[in-house]
Amino acid sequence: MKQGLWIWVGAALSAWLSVATGPEEDARGNTAFLETHSTLADITAWVVSIMVVVRLLLLLRGKQSFAKLNLVIYLIVAIVSCGLVLGTGYYGGKMVYEDGISVKVNDVMVNPPKGNHD
Repeated sequence: MKQGLWIWVGAALSAWLSVATGPEEDARGNTAFLETHSTLADITAWVVSIMVVVRLLLLLRGKQSFAKLNLVIYLIVAIVSCGLVLGTGYYGGKMVYEDGISVKVNDVMVNPPKGNHD
């Protein structure tokens, strides 16, 4: 149980760090994929954070295993969280490889930010 908790803690911390450091300033107005990418990233961060809370509660209650129904629900949510990570990465990749967001060639932005960025 403890090892699984640490994996989820790492996932949650990584998700929130990624959300906080995303390319929003460079991408706003330059890509149609930003909203989808950002929404999936936020949902991913919340889902993995909820998984941390669930694992922590189970550990604090002294549970060393899941009941059958709880295990099925847990596995479904874990698989959904993997899908969310894949979807977030997919749309992030589209922003970089199709739209050139945050990409520099010879120190020149391929698709410079539009609008006023103070």
